[in-house]
Amino acid sequence: MMPALNVADIRKPMEANHASGDVYLYSWRVQQLKALKQMLILHKQEWIDAIFKDLHKDPTETEMVELWTVTSEIDYILARLKSWMKPTSVAGPYYQVFGFS
Repeated sequence: MMPALNVADIRKPMEANHASGDVYLYSWRVQQLKALKQMLILHKQEWIDAIFKDLHKDPTETEMVELWTVTSEIDYILARLKSWMKPTSVAGPYYQVFGFS
């Protein structure tokens, strides 16, 4: 059995990271996405084994449906992230007629 996790110990570094503002940077997001993809690729067999153990899903199906889909989505996001992060103006509520969003 796994030892109990202390949520506060897990949460503290995450809050500090968020407070630093780095999570809003394009470079940080690209780095995180690339690291996630690399982790999926490097540990592919471990993912396949774990999904088989938990769900009894065929390894080929796991690779095609689970791992390939996620890595393809990461590539899709990386190709569009910069444009998605560009600021855009949106209409605000009528009572803020002289403001902007």
